[in-house]
Amino acid sequence: MPTPRAVSEETTLVARVERALWTGLHDDRPATYFLMADVEGCARLSGPEAEANAPDNRFELRWATAEDLNPLGLRPPDAGHHVAEMLRR
Repeated sequence: MPTPRAVSEETTLVARVERALWTGLHDDRPATYFLMADVEGCARLSGPEAEANAPDNRFELRWATAEDLNPLGLRPPDAGHHVAEMLRR
């Protein structure tokens, strides 16, 4: 699981990682989605993700409900469905 330091470095947020929601493969690498709790701050992309952000390689921080996930185009493609199901539990 990401450490509070990693969360802060990548998003500028201070948060507690409550639990992993789902892990799948994206480009043959693990892609994991986490449920965050006790979140403080204003989310801003930072670190390597901010440097790599480009029209063809997009990183976006966004608050979303389970119903918001499918239209977002998350990667891997089935992530939205799996994460939404875990959030509803």
